Amino acid sequence: MGNENHSTPNNADNQPQQIPHNNSLVIGAMSSVILIVIVAGFTSLLNNKKISALEIRSSQLEASLQVLQKETATSMTTQPVFEALKEEKAASIKQPENALNDKAGLKIEALDAQLQTLKQAVTVAQNRQDEQLKALAVQVTQLETTLKADLKVLAQEQNDKLNGLEAQLQTVKAENTVALNQQGEQFKALS
Repeated sequence: MGNENHSTPNNADNQPQQIPHNNSLVIGAMSSVILIVIVAGFTSLLNNKKISALEIRSSQLEASLQVLQKETATSMTTQPVFEALKEEKAASIKQPENALNDKAGLKIEALDAQLQTLKQAVTVAQNRQDEQLKALAVQVTQLETTLKADLKVLAQEQNDKLNGLEAQLQTVKAENTVALNQQGEQFKALS
């Protein structure tokens, strides 16, 4: 019976020493989890900001493309007018020379002037459209390059952060293992 009473206090001594050991493990694990959650939240916030900026730029490029498409449609509608003027001029020229009077000659000259003006307007619109398409192509290429570079940097940052978190987790595990071993040795020494 004396041994039983002696073993009961030892069991009571064992319980309080195990509780701090469990608390240090729980605190270490909670610290690691909190750190991982904070880093993941910050990373997610940065990713969302970059994605929003890229979406805005993409919307701007789409708007530019729509403007170019409208200008292309407008220049395409001037083509039938151009063709009608050519046909009218050709029909006027086919008439015999003696049937042409001064009024018809003036009309041909006016139509010719209009035709030249229209040709110039179409040429200017096509040149402007070509320049805008080239500028848009350059912007698209730059955006693709920027996106690829940003994604590469972002992936590297994520990889570095994960490696850092893994290293911190290993350090916490190692510290907890050392603390457990020390507590185990202290417990053995007390026993």
